[in-house]
Amino acid sequence: MENKMKLVATIFEVKIKVYNDGDAASTFFAFYREKMGQFDMETLVMIDGNLPEATVTLVAEWAENHRDELWEAWESF
Repeated sequence: MENKMKLVATIFEVKIKVYNDGDAASTFFAFYREKMGQFDMETLVMIDGNLPEATVTLVAEWAENHRDELWEAWESF
C-alpha cells in the first residue's frame, strides 16, 4: 500500500505520506527506516505502528505545524 500513498514531506529520514481510498478514516503515515506509524489526523496520536518514541514526537510536532498541508493532501487524493 505504501507505493499508492502520496508523499507530503520528508523530515530528516522520516517520510510523511497520506492515503485516502474514500472509506478509510482520516489518517496519515510516517515511515522511518523499517518502521511505520499511522497517526490520527485530528488528534495527531499514533494509533498503530512501531516507531521509536522520539520519532513519534518529531512527527506529531511537525504535523501540528502542518495540519493544513496534511488535510489538503488527504482531501486531494
